[in-house]
Amino acid sequence: MKLGQKVLINHYLRRIWKESGAKCWETILIETKEVLLIGIRTLSDGIMQWEGDYYSYSPTNFFKGYLVVNDLKRKPFFVKEILLS
Repeated sequence: MKLGQKVLINHYLRRIWKESGAKCWETILIETKEVLLIGIRTLSDGIMQWEGDYYSYSPTNFFKGYLVVNDLKRKPFFVKEILLS
């Protein structure tokens, strides 16, 4: 895969908080659509721990996330897997 390449996706990732203090990425399924690949990042799920006014983040899982965009007027978003292009 090359940056700037058109690819197909069928989901996107959304960052959520769980009541246990976990901060993780949730997969949201969508119709298959063509998007433009603009980056690759390492994403993580983890635990937030508060101590007074400060907090620490301890990652529990790392995975590759693909940064894509489908319109010049919309913000980029992450996906976990890319379908055949």
